[in-house]
Amino acid sequence: MSRSQRLGGIIAMALSMTGMNAASAQDDPPRLSNSVTQATSVLNADKQSRVDQYIDYWLAELAGSSYPEVISSARARLGEPFRMAGVSDIFTTAYSAAMTKKLGNALKSDSVLVRINGMIIVEYVIDANAVAMVRDGLEDENVAVRYRAAKAAGQIALKDQASKKLDQNSKGELLKALLATMRIEQNFNVREQALIAMQHLAELPDARTALLNEINDRLLVQVQNINMRTDAPLVCLRSLYRRLVRLAEKAPKQEIHQIIPVAARWLALSARVLRSQKAEPGAEGQYAKMAELCHTILGWACNKCLAPELESKAPKDVLDKIKKRNWLELNLKMEEWKVHLQQQPINIEPQVITIPQLQ
Repeated sequence: MSRSQRLGGIIAMALSMTGMNAASAQDDPPRLSNSVTQATSVLNADKQSRVDQYIDYWLAELAGSSYPEVISSARARLGEPFRMAGVSDIFTTAYSAAMTKKLGNALKSDSVLVRINGMIIVEYVIDANAVAMVRDGLEDENVAVRYRAAKAAGQIALKDQASKKLDQNSKGELLKALLATMRIEQNFNVREQALIAMQHLAELPDARTALLNEINDRLLVQVQNINMRTDAPLVCLRSLYRRLVRLAEKAPKQEIHQIIPVAARWLALSARVLRSQKAEPGAEGQYAKMAELCHTILGWACNKCLAPELESKAPKDVLDKIKKRNWLELNLKMEEWKVHLQQQPINIEPQVITIPQLQ
């Protein structure tokens, strides 16, 4: 090989390497600077373009790969801007709006893994358009996608309590989707997440009624499997109770009357299960918490709201019996509650709080 040929080869290699480096630099993932994520005014065209480029790049990574680690990494990158230090509401609003416009294809992907990770991103979004995504996700054929959709519904409703991005119609649509899930969903975990999500919509009267109905109906399932976890009914019942307490004198009497039989039935079930000593250790602890909550609800509703003049006759020392794990005495206290609840103006008939025998 001549000297000129060798020199030509070296030059070609140098040019090739330069080209490779240029291409590599060109392919570097886009980034979002603080000037974008901490924006204090509506994003201008340049900043919005950088948001779009960032989302487009990582959505292409998420939807275009079959490797779980690549999909998971892309999902993490898409969710990262929501958690950045100092991120502004203005940016979050713009980023959420751009995301809901672009995420649709990933949520319709043939890949279950892509759809699952896409639905996880929806959990971060603060935008009314996410409601339709949740609704479709709750109808997905894959149970893991439905689970993440139910979780996303709860996150969207929870964040809206502060952001107020959802109008009443959007909240109603979200509740409607969750209620449809509760009617047809067979998977326990999806149903639990849907129930928990509904508590964050409790400002809607229909949601409060639906929650009490679902908690009440859930007891019939619990009787057949006493070791089933009670996290969802416990959390939701506590949430409804705390809301009524916050309302104080403005708490609607009708809603106080509605929560009493539900609390009484769960107290009766908890007392019966604890006395039977058939529950596993973890489940026993949950029933003790449920008994404590339900007794507290009954004491507040009856003694503080409906019949303060009868407070001296109400069951006493119930929480002490629970603390000391005296389950026989707890059952006797439940019988006292049944008698107390029949008095005017409480007027709850015994058959209303009667529960089936344990399976």
